[in-house]
Amino acid sequence: MLATVGAFIGLPFLAFAVLGFLIFDRSVRTRPGLWCVAAPLLVTAAWLAADYGFKHVHGGCRF
Repeated sequence: MLATVGAFIGLPFLAFAVLGFLIFDRSVRTRPGLWCVAAPLLVTAAWLAADYGFKHVHGGCRF
């Protein structure tokens, strides 16, 4: 059950990644090394921000 919830939470990130690839297609093809370094960092930062915001709004654990 929890894995299903996580998958549904991850769908907007997947949609954002596909949209980003479609918008920056030429840049991704010309400089793949830069995207291979930057993309995981950006995705991780976005996931952590969303996770922190979700926990903060719903009264979860606080850092």
